[in-house]
Amino acid sequence: MSKEGLKKTNEFKRVFSQGNRRYGRYVIVYILSEQREGSGGSRAGFIVKKSIGKAVQRNKIKRILREIWRLEGKELITGSDVIILAKKEITEASFTEIKQDLIRLLEKNNTT
Repeated sequence: MSKEGLKKTNEFKRVFSQGNRRYGRYVIVYILSEQREGSGGSRAGFIVKKSIGKAVQRNKIKRILREIWRLEGKELITGSDVIILAKKEITEASFTEIKQDLIRLLEKNNTT
């Protein structure tokens, strides 16, 4: 498990208020592209609301999102804070569908 992630409430609030928003079919991605002091890597935070399901289902979704971030996201986004917010539709999706949706949103941000 990476120690480099968004943990504190004020970090989440800063990304929500100042970051760019991208809407996908299964997730919403907030990206704040600013260089932080002493860190070149990206940090990610994951949000799965209680309305999506019980704790077991929410934790499974978080594990899926973390794995996609670990495999693909870190290379696509550098030096940014990212929040990945799961939408209710994510419960019906396969790992591959979620991965394609998230990667498309992260690549879209890279080009703008």
